[in-house]
Amino acid sequence: MKRTLIGLLLVGGLVFGVTAYWQWNKPHRDAATEEAVYNFSDEELFTLFSSYTDSANALLLDKVVAVSGTVESVEGDTLPLWILNGVVAEASDASGSISEGESVLIKGRITHFDDLFGEVRLDQATVVTKNKTP
Repeated sequence: MKRTLIGLLLVGGLVFGVTAYWQWNKPHRDAATEEAVYNFSDEELFTLFSSYTDSANALLLDKVVAVSGTVESVEGDTLPLWILNGVVAEASDASGSISEGESVLIKGRITHFDDLFGEVRLDQATVVTKNKTP
């Protein structure tokens, strides 16, 4: 009886250790390599979240989407924040820099809708395309 209990504890500990090691070393999610689930303009995405917050949260949270619009402002040096009309996108790296007034298509993961500031927040954002507007 004692040997069986010790054997079961050793096997359980081994299974736990292997599972913990596998979970700890699992690669991080990279939104830049994922395909966008939906395509929106900045106004469409903002209107969707501001009008139908619960439904939009259930449908789009933690999903990678593509958002097109004109950049209203750029903040930050190392990891810029790109602010479109009602959408704030945090860049995943400093490459693909854009400036104010450019028409862009940005891909990123939706993290939440900020009721206080009235913004849809994206992280791991990357620039897909950009064009200067006249």
